[in-house]
Amino acid sequence: MNQVWPNKFIILIKIFAAFWIIDGLLQFQPNLLSSKFINHLIKPLFVGDNHFILSLSNFFNHLFLLNSVFFGLLIGLIQIAIGILIWKPSFQKIGLRISIFWSAFIWVFGQNFGGLINHQFNYLTGAPGPALIYLILSCIFLLFLNNKKVKALALANFAWLFFWLGQIISLFIFNDSIRMTLKMRSYQNLPIKLSLIDHTFYNFTYLQTNFVFLIILIFSLLFAFSIFFKPLLKKTLTYLAFLYLFIIFLFFQNFGAYSSGLMTDVGLLPLMILLGIIITDVRKFEINRLINFEKFLT
Repeated sequence: MNQVWPNKFIILIKIFAAFWIIDGLLQFQPNLLSSKFINHLIKPLFVGDNHFILSLSNFFNHLFLLNSVFFGLLIGLIQIAIGILIWKPSFQKIGLRISIFWSAFIWVFGQNFGGLINHQFNYLTGAPGPALIYLILSCIFLLFLNNKKVKALALANFAWLFFWLGQIISLFIFNDSIRMTLKMRSYQNLPIKLSLIDHTFYNFTYLQTNFVFLIILIFSLLFAFSIFFKPLLKKTLTYLAFLYLFIIFLFFQNFGAYSSGLMTDVGLLPLMILLGIIITDVRKFEINRLINFEKFLT
């Protein structure tokens, strides 16, 4: 087995740890240490939920609002601690296990399953939720550290496939919400220097919604099935996917809402880049083992 890939993988784990630390530091923004965190970010995500999930969400919301500064700082410190543990080689496995459980908790109670439950699933505004990608990356890195490198790469490829398939399915199931997003200025407060591009992009998507919708579908299909293409074409499409996600990150998510003081995490773009870097190295492994389900499951 080529040793270049494992060495690079260690670097990727460090970057992943840095993401957790950045997320923790972002939690110290004044707006996230106040009731705005719950009222402006969390509660809107749970509108229309069933009673059970809504009651659990309300419990944690009420708990946070009892002392928003304390619990806001606590969330930030937990995420910084996860990052530090993952950074240190002797504690990486512990940190990754905690990362899995914390990511799952955040995905359910902080991101409401990415909007799947109440039909607010809209990848233009962040679905399926960064926490889910954090969880998947944590599993991939943990498999790698447990010397299950082929399974780690298999999970990365399947995660990439299902991420884009999820986008395709959402185009048809949540058609109205995605079309509405294309016609809305959901990317307000961009820097002044980008205002001209912003205005041009908005006019184009508003006037050519059906065309943009078709382009989104075609690109998503290409990105989804790129894992089955030859290495060079696969890498090219992966880099194109990064550019595509950057456009969404910029024009529909305002760099993760950084200018509003409500940026809670690094966002999907950096996490998907991390995942994409992993899948472009499929050639480093025995491809026949990667697609052999019997060996993958044993």
